[in-house]
Parts: sequence; structure tokens; C-alpha cells
Amino acid sequence: MSKVALTGNASGTGTLTVAAPNTNSDYTLTLPTSAGTVATQAYANASSQTVQMGYAVKTDTFTLSTATWTDVTGMSVTLSALSNSANKVVVTISLGMCTPVTGTCILRVLRDSTPINIGDAAGSRNRATAQVTPPTSADASRAISFTAVDAPGDTSVHTYKLQMAMQSGYTGYINRSGNDTDGTGIYQARAASSITVTEIQ
Repeated sequence: MSKVALTGNASGTGTLTVAAPNTNSDYTLTLPTSAGTVATQAYANASSQTVQMGYAVKTDTFTLSTATWTDVTGMSVTLSALSNSANKVVVTISLGMCTPVTGTCILRVLRDSTPINIGDAAGSRNRATAQVTPPTSADASRAISFTAVDAPGDTSVHTYKLQMAMQSGYTGYINRSGNDTDGTGIYQARAASSITVTEIQ
């Protein structure tokens, strides 16, 4: 039968006390089968554990020419029922996007029909998760990435999705350049986008 040995430090003068918590339940602490040190409690509390994860990859293009919030097709993920109402959900967005030199785009993440991680209300201003400023070239597609963190506070099934709105009078593109003519040039390249949704505890 294996044994547990407590070995003192020859040069130390302090006393190490192993104290039991105030509980009426029985718990078992299982030690690993490898050498090492025990992580500090602060480090353990800072660690997050992934409960479930879902993702979607969008490889087709998307074009928008309206200032009205519009769902970006193919950029949504539905998570199964959350395992604990205290858990958080992390949404990571990665886009290949092109906007006009003088046009601005805004983006927001929604849990079902509720926008999350948006700016504070201020008059009639739009409240977005992210804002994409004009590029230096109307043709070039850029990589846009951002993360939203949500606390649903329940154990329900939720769908997370991306919405987009363009500055009035301008057109924005996802996964393609502004100059989308056929060719092998850098500006004509097609890109891919993705949304990853992770429940953590």
C-alpha cells in the first residue's frame, strides 16, 4: 500500500500546519502520480475551466449597405444548457473585413436577442461591441478580432450571434476585398471568419 510522508525542511524554523475546513462533508484529496509542487490558492482561483465550446467558420462573403443592425449570416453559435448559473460565456470574433476609406462599420454581439458588451447609453448614439474605422485602402481586407464576455445568470440554452451596421451611404464586406475582381493579386484575396463561444467556470 502506498504511503504519505511529510518531510520537514532542514534549514527552516517555521511550522507548517495542515488545517481541515469547517465542513460536515467528506472529501478526498488525490495527489498526482508525478513530482512537482502544489500551486498556490491564488493561482488556483484565477484559473478557468472550459465546460463547453462551440464554433462556426464562415467562408462565404457578406455584403451590407445599411445602417440598420443586420445579422451576419453564418456567424452564430448555440450552446447547450449552461451547467451553472454562475458560469461565464466568452465570445471571440475573428473577421476578414473591408470597409470604404471614408466609411465606418459597427459590430455587436447578441445573446439571443439581447446585445452584450456594448457601450453605455448616451443620447441617441448607437451602442456597439466594436467599431471598425476606415482603412487606408478601399480595396484591402483587414483582420478584425475582438472578445465579448457574458454572464447570463441562468442555465438556459443560448444562441450567440454577430450583427453589423454600416455608415449610411457606404458598403462593407466580409471575407472579400472592395475590388473583388478575379485575379491573383493581393487585393483580390478571399478570407475566412469565425465565431467561438466558450462556457467557463
